[in-house]
Amino acid sequence: MTYRPSSKALRALGISPGSTFLFVAIPSIIAVATTLPVAQPSFGLEPAAAKANDWLTDYTTAYKTADADNRLLVVAFYDADDSWCDTTRTRLSSLPDTREFAETAVWAKVPLSARVKSNGTVHRVLEYQAFLDLHEAPGWAVIDLRSDGTDKGTVLRCVANPTEEPMTAANLAALAAVDLPVIPAGWFVPAEKEFERLPLPWMNDYSDAVRRAKAEKRMLLIYFYATEGEQAQWCRRFEEDILPLGDIRKGMQSYVLAKLPMNAVMRDGTPPDDGEQTQQESDSPKEIVILDHPSFAEMLHLPGLAIVDYASEGEKYYGTVVSVFPFQNGHVYTRKEMNVILNLPPATLTQRTMIYAVRVHPEHPASADGKLDRYLLSEAEKHSLYQARIRLQGHHNWEQRFHRISAHIPPGTLASEVCAESWPGQHLLESAIECVRCWRLSPGHWHAV
Repeated sequence: MTYRPSSKALRALGISPGSTFLFVAIPSIIAVATTLPVAQPSFGLEPAAAKANDWLTDYTTAYKTADADNRLLVVAFYDADDSWCDTTRTRLSSLPDTREFAETAVWAKVPLSARVKSNGTVHRVLEYQAFLDLHEAPGWAVIDLRSDGTDKGTVLRCVANPTEEPMTAANLAALAAVDLPVIPAGWFVPAEKEFERLPLPWMNDYSDAVRRAKAEKRMLLIYFYATEGEQAQWCRRFEEDILPLGDIRKGMQSYVLAKLPMNAVMRDGTPPDDGEQTQQESDSPKEIVILDHPSFAEMLHLPGLAIVDYASEGEKYYGTVVSVFPFQNGHVYTRKEMNVILNLPPATLTQRTMIYAVRVHPEHPASADGKLDRYLLSEAEKHSLYQARIRLQGHHNWEQRFHRISAHIPPGTLASEVCAESWPGQHLLESAIECVRCWRLSPGHWHAV
């Protein structure tokens, strides 16, 4: 939480006023992918002598084992409970059509947070593009390491199992059908490709989009685009490289979408009240360039994305701008960054920006997989406002707050806190990213994050 009083893919994986104060509590992302009807496979392998429970629990070890033996690698990604992995494997071993598959593969089960090191950098396995169909939820992946050809390391199947329940016969068949040529044309369409065909229902009038978002109780995502110069080139890259992606289009379906030029105006009434109005002013609504309104100040008069919350009725941030992602210095948000943006939890602008900064950090710290805790948000808010009021960053009154917070969190866990402040002149997004970068420089702070 923060307050401001202002990348085939698996191959070779082997204080000044206006300060920003932060306390992080991050939610997980869970989504559902489609299951697939498939044909009976042919594996071309002799059954390996294996016990029903000879699971490998380290992804890199499992990958190297399957690679050395030229075998299929079946990976189960689990969340809290892995018993469904055993049940599914047992069922596969007991069915005539899938027994060979079960007995010839290398099996691994790893948590959703499993990491691998590649080129000196640590990544979460599920961040790789080949696993996008799992949407970072529990499920299965089948990786082909049976030959030394150019296709070695290809992910053949991703079958989601977000409820972590024993799989149906159809899902079992989908998991075992690893030879793509035997599948009838049209039977297998990756979820991402399905969504690539979805249109993006852009609206082109701000007031109409607001009315629709309010009526449907949905978030409003506004894409401000430029029509000329270098900024227009940034927008063209975004529209050609990012918006056509199936997972991005899927994520955008829950939003009311508005695509507006940077000079678009508000035509329906006046902006939020900033002073007394005469009767004549009230009867003659003002017309204002949207990006000139104070609510969009953090867009920096640049093209990019803004999100307004019309879904969280009763919350203080209802009807307010809760995300701003300008294309600053020509930065067009990547596939990973866009997926984070589209799945941020309901919260204030500053809180969501801080959560974004933690989730997109290259090392993906542990709290990026955490769950949002409203009580921690409230405690962080109180202390953030206190630090801003006294214009001094620090863990003031921590002993008292520690005991109060500890009484509200699960037994056996300890409360911890990280604080940071922005540099003068920094904008919200760059401030949040800089704060996370600074925390990384301190082992103590990074352990807490």
